[in-house]
Amino acid sequence: MASDLYGFRAKIGLVIPSNNTVVEPELWTMRPPGVTVHGNRILSRGNTPEGIAEMQKDTQAAVESLRAGRMDVIAY
Repeated sequence: MASDLYGFRAKIGLVIPSNNTVVEPELWTMRPPGVTVHGNRILSRGNTPEGIAEMQKDTQAAVESLRAGRMDVIAY
């Protein structure tokens, strides 16, 4: 077993719009033993082209924060 007791198989990082309250609980329910799910939220500014463009500006910082946790994969 690896040194990370909980995420010894894999650590999944998620970049999640702040108004999405579904993806984290769903992935926690579906994950196999030894896999952990770690979310980082970005502020949702509406489902318009402008709102999505603004939300995208926060994406890189969210990814960098997850990378610090040594995720095996990061999903948006």
